[in-house]
Amino acid sequence: MRKKDDGMIVNTEKPSSYDHLETMSTKDILLAINAEDVTVPVAVGMCIPRIEALVDGIVERMKRGWTTTKRPGNCSSSMVQSGPP
Repeated sequence: MRKKDDGMIVNTEKPSSYDHLETMSTKDILLAINAEDVTVPVAVGMCIPRIEALVDGIVERMKRGWTTTKRPGNCSSSMVQSGPP
């Protein structure tokens, strides 16, 4: 959840089908996990063109001497030049 500028709370999470896991049997939980796992390859497959463009861009930058590094104290990556341009 997050707050908008006017103080209203916006729910950014989608409703879960598994809010009451404690009432489900072990078998039902395992079947639910398996059913969710099946959706991953489809989702990744739909993103292949974007993943391809990302990887190709990284390879080109690395060929020119650029590498990705983590900035201290920050989770985000940045591109820094490790050698001549």
